[in-house]
Amino acid sequence: MGTLTDAEIRALKPAAKNYRKAAGRSLYLEVTKDGRKIWRVRFRSGEKDTAKTIGEYPRMTLKQAREVCDSMVNANAANVVKGRSFEVVAREFLRMQSPRRRATYEAEQLRRLERDIFPEIGKLPVAGITPPQLLEVLRKVEARGVGTLPGRLRNLLSQVFRFAIAAGDCEHDPARDIAPALKAPPPVRHQPCIKTSELPTLIRAIRSYPGLEDTTRLGLLLMLHVFVRSQELCKARWDEVDLTAKLWVVGKDRTKQRKEHVVPLSPETVALFKELKRVAGDSPFVLPCVTNPLAPMSGNTMLFALYRMNYRTKMSVHGFRSVASSTLNEHREAGLIPRSADVIELCLSHELPGGSVRAAYNRAQLLDQRRQLMEYWSRYLSTLEVVPTSDPPQLLRLAHA
Repeated sequence: MGTLTDAEIRALKPAAKNYRKAAGRSLYLEVTKDGRKIWRVRFRSGEKDTAKTIGEYPRMTLKQAREVCDSMVNANAANVVKGRSFEVVAREFLRMQSPRRRATYEAEQLRRLERDIFPEIGKLPVAGITPPQLLEVLRKVEARGVGTLPGRLRNLLSQVFRFAIAAGDCEHDPARDIAPALKAPPPVRHQPCIKTSELPTLIRAIRSYPGLEDTTRLGLLLMLHVFVRSQELCKARWDEVDLTAKLWVVGKDRTKQRKEHVVPLSPETVALFKELKRVAGDSPFVLPCVTNPLAPMSGNTMLFALYRMNYRTKMSVHGFRSVASSTLNEHREAGLIPRSADVIELCLSHELPGGSVRAAYNRAQLLDQRRQLMEYWSRYLSTLEVVPTSDPPQLLRLAHA
């Protein structure tokens, strides 16, 4: 196994050039000029020597490095690690998941794998990948200071390996055991959202702030009334909207659940759509890009408008959903709207607990109640525009009246 010990490794100092210390069999430790100590395994392939990095000391101990080395050398010598590569299996997994996920799922995950994973282990047989190899890859991602990305990548890798197990490509999930070795993710930062009592000020700011394009101003007001996800509104098309039936059907390619989301339109919302139609002209999009009417509005346009109105740390586009949800649930608790929370959750396009059968039933049966709730919400917003102060109990009584 070699005579190199932990004490000797700790005593090694950097020199003017990189140098190596044998650690037994095909394992050696390379000490770099900047003091890093990198484990490498040497292989003979025909007439050519190749080396594979397996980790870095002290993250990978001497004992662990020797175990990984033995496993890799034995596998290489016996030629037992065969089969499909990680990249081939991962791409197949994403293709199979795509129909049940949101439209951008496959492209987003593939982009992450192509940037951080495939260059490191993409060509390796999926059956031969070890936990230390994965940890080394994710350590490089951690070093970039990218928040929760290493943890999300680990979860994605684990899903790929579980798929590979089911497909017969490997027998275990090496990503399962490396979670404790990753840095703890930073605290979740929720997107900023104003309080219900601050709604009147926000509404007046949207209506009166100078310099906003008509499309942006109307888009913000529409977001207030329909509180859908930003991409659902920014990419809305006129062929989805039926102003006679007072319905907007968001295409399943833009919803989080990959299901159509039906939005009942209140009279106030219908008026906003009609005004937007006048502004949009022949554009196929409800909110066209200002510089190119044949393209939809950017997802950042409304966010930057909030920034200009001095709401950078106070309100986000997602915050419209949060404030609608919290306010409507407050009104429900106050007895101003029906007790069932399902109606609110369906208006927010949230999945209902209790299985797909119950969810499908409620989507069909609660459309009338959802229309009533959306009309109630629009009337409430209209009430806020004429209330000079924001006393919540008074607003509740006014809205109920």
